[in-house]
Amino acid sequence: FFNDTVGADFINQSVPPGISKGADGVVFFSNDFLKPAFPDLKVIIHNKIAEDDKVTTGKSFHATHKAEFLGVPASNKLVVMEVINSIRLRNGKLVEHWGV
Repeated sequence: FFNDTVGADFINQSVPPGISKGADGVVFFSNDFLKPAFPDLKVIIHNKIAEDDKVTTGKSFHATHKAEFLGVPASNKLVVMEVINSIRLRNGKLVEHWGV
């Protein structure tokens, strides 16, 4: 599904070092890092702002930390990560991403 929503020139401006900035990097990061570490991940969107070709969301990730994530060993505790994402769209496709 994700690959159907991104433009061919998609670039992730917030990718961790060593991971592709393209759509393939998003899929790799999600499948190889995020899902194993937080298999019960739930995302709550708190707000959305859209202007021109950009959409920004404030959200929180709620999950149990089950495996190492970016060098942090699994804690088996519930964690909450506050996240801000901004995307740029062109012709209904994602073409750029920033995240904090």
